[in-house]
Amino acid sequence: MAHPFRFEGFTAPHYTQVPDEVFDILMPHLREAELKALLYIVRRTFGFKKDSDPISFNQFLRGIRKSDGTYLDRGCGIRDRTTLSKALKRLEKMGVIVTHKVTDEKGAKQTTVYSLRFKENKPPKGRKGREEGSRQNPPGGSRKSLPPRSRQFIPPLVGNPYLQQTEMQQKETTTNNPEDVVPFENSSSKNPQTDNSINKLLDQMEILGVSQKVATRLVKEQPWEKLQKLIDLTLDKLEEGWKPRKSVPAWFVAAAQDEGFRFPEGFKTRAEREEEQKEWKEKQAKMKEAEKEAWRKAKEREVLIKQVMSVLPVKKLEALRKRAQKEVLKKHKVLASFVRAGEGQFFLDQLTDWRVKEIIWEEVVPRYFPDKEGK
Repeated sequence: MAHPFRFEGFTAPHYTQVPDEVFDILMPHLREAELKALLYIVRRTFGFKKDSDPISFNQFLRGIRKSDGTYLDRGCGIRDRTTLSKALKRLEKMGVIVTHKVTDEKGAKQTTVYSLRFKENKPPKGRKGREEGSRQNPPGGSRKSLPPRSRQFIPPLVGNPYLQQTEMQQKETTTNNPEDVVPFENSSSKNPQTDNSINKLLDQMEILGVSQKVATRLVKEQPWEKLQKLIDLTLDKLEEGWKPRKSVPAWFVAAAQDEGFRFPEGFKTRAEREEEQKEWKEKQAKMKEAEKEAWRKAKEREVLIKQVMSVLPVKKLEALRKRAQKEVLKKHKVLASFVRAGEGQFFLDQLTDWRVKEIIWEEVVPRYFPDKEGK
């Protein structure tokens, strides 16, 4: 049996501001997982004098490790992704937090940004509020406005001599500085040095069971495109029930280091498949829109033809019908032979009616409706 956890004691005096409503109003309504997730968001935002912060599921579940191998925190205490996902969705549905889904310039999903939700235009008593659009802290430490999510009040975080040493901890936080995760001075020039790309690869490899030390080395030595493709291949194989001889991490590391490793012919990454799916949906949407437009024009044409036929003299309509019938019999030789034998009259009438409408649309409608093209 594992030795029971024993807390060593608090170090004073470092604090994280927590809104009173968490204790006075929300606590009776929150489940354990929801309270843990909420307090972790409070810590990652107000604890570092920020209004919002991008937090990955891996950070929620396993915490943040510094470059020297020590932990900045151990996560929120939730152990599985399903419970965490349900807790975050319920917090947002209850109006406790606000999430902002972030994508890069290629449309790929990035780390979700979390913040608390405040009453619209109602700043706490004794404070001067800032409406949305005020400058907030994004990843990297610079302050810029987040895209609008909802018009909400975001309170200023007032300096306090008893707050934790924010500047020092921000340097230690892996979400804010990629260099604190991996020293990439010798990285391949093909690898764009972006915070989200590094953390995404590290998170995915940790899910596969690769240790952080090994994952860090792979990110330094291998092309990121190959690593991402190999991660997607491994996930696909696992979903199909594949089991490697040794272990998933051992197979993955060996494949990543193998310069002669070949991917299955025609294999595409999940991002590429998502892009194809997106393009297919856009194509289907355009086709549906074209069908709707064709149907609308057909209905408009039918209405115009009926309007013209209602005002044409009877003799004119009879003349058009005789002309149409001659053209049909001339074009359809087989039908003409059946008509001469006393058969096929029904089909002749149908084709004649269709040809009469076609003649009216091409020749008569433009006279009554000059703005409509008859052809």
